[in-house]
Amino acid sequence: MSPVSSSPQYHFLEAHYQKIARFEHFNALGDWDQATMMPMGGSQGRAAAMAELASHIHELKTHPMLEDAIHSALGEPLSMMQKANLAEMQHQYLQASVIPKELVEAKTRIGYQCENAWREQRINNDWQGFKPNLEAVIAITREEAHIRAKALNVSPYDALLQRFESGTSSTQLAQTFDKMKLWLPSLIDDARTRQSSHTITALDGHYDIGAQETLGRDVMNTLGFDFNQGRLDSSSHPFCGGIPGDIRLTTRYQSHDFTSALMGIIHETGHARYEQGLPLEWRGQPAGAARSMGIYGPIRFARHSILILRRVHCTHIFGLFMRLPLALMDMCFYFPYHPYGFFRAYAEKRF
Repeated sequence: MSPVSSSPQYHFLEAHYQKIARFEHFNALGDWDQATMMPMGGSQGRAAAMAELASHIHELKTHPMLEDAIHSALGEPLSMMQKANLAEMQHQYLQASVIPKELVEAKTRIGYQCENAWREQRINNDWQGFKPNLEAVIAITREEAHIRAKALNVSPYDALLQRFESGTSSTQLAQTFDKMKLWLPSLIDDARTRQSSHTITALDGHYDIGAQETLGRDVMNTLGFDFNQGRLDSSSHPFCGGIPGDIRLTTRYQSHDFTSALMGIIHETGHARYEQGLPLEWRGQPAGAARSMGIYGPIRFARHSILILRRVHCTHIFGLFMRLPLALMDMCFYFPYHPYGFFRAYAEKRF
C-alpha cells in the first residue's frame, strides 16, 4: 500500500484501522487462551477483561472523527483496492455506530459466561443448567437485532444478516432456498437409497491421543497449513481463531473415536488455509479480512469434502496411517480394501 500524498484522510483511516486490527489480535488470543489454557477459576475475570477490551475496540470503531474522515476520503484520489478498503471501512463504521458501547460490553460478558459454564455443563450433561445462560445470550442478541433493525430500517433478521453477509436480504435467501426445495429432497432420497446397501464400517476402538495428534498434523501439512504461522491445540469444541499470521486451530480428541479429532482438524484447516491465504499487503485492513460467510464457509467445506471423497487423498491419508506407531495401527483395520471406502463410511455415518 504505497502512500498517496493527496489522500490524507484515507491514510488517517488506514492507520486507525490498523490500530483496531492490533487490538482485535489480542481479542483473538484471549478467545484462544480461554478455550485451551485458562483454568475454570479464571472465567469470571476473563469475561470482565474481554468485555472491557470489546468496549475499547467499539470506541475505536465509532471514533467521532471517522464519519467526517470517511466522507472526505470518498473525494480523494484512490486506487481500486483503496476504494474497496474504504467501502469496507464505511460498512464497519455503520455497523458499529448503531450499537451502544454498553450493549457491546454486556453481550461480550454474557457470551463468555455462557461459554465458560458450558464447558463443564456439557461434560455433566447439565442442559438445564445451560438453559438460563443460553436464554440470556438469545435475549441480548434479540435486543441488538431490534436496535440494528430500527437504525437500518430493515427486519431484525436482515439487520443481523448484514454482519455476516453484507448486501444480502432474507428475501434473496428465500429465493435461493425455494429453488433448492425443488431438487434437494429427491437428491437426499437417492443418497439414502444408495447408502442403504452399504455396510457401515465400525470405527469404535482405542486410539492413542498422541498418535492421533501426529496424524492430524500430517494431514494439516498435506492440506498446506503453515505451522510457522499457526498452531494446533485441543479444546472442548474445535475452532479456528487467531489472525491470518497467527492462526490458532483446535480439535477435540477422544480415545474411543479418532474420526472426531481428524475430521475436526480437516474442517478447521479449511478455515485456516483461507485465512493464511489472504493478501499479506492488506493484512490489518478491512479489505484484507474474510469478506463474508458466503465465501468463507464454502471454501472450508470444499476442502473437507475433497479430502473425504477423492480417492487420491484417501490413499495418501492411508499412507500417513502406516507411518504411525503401533499405538494407532488399529485404525488401519478399519480401512476396507481401498481406504476410499473408509472415508465414505465415515461420511455416511456422520452426514
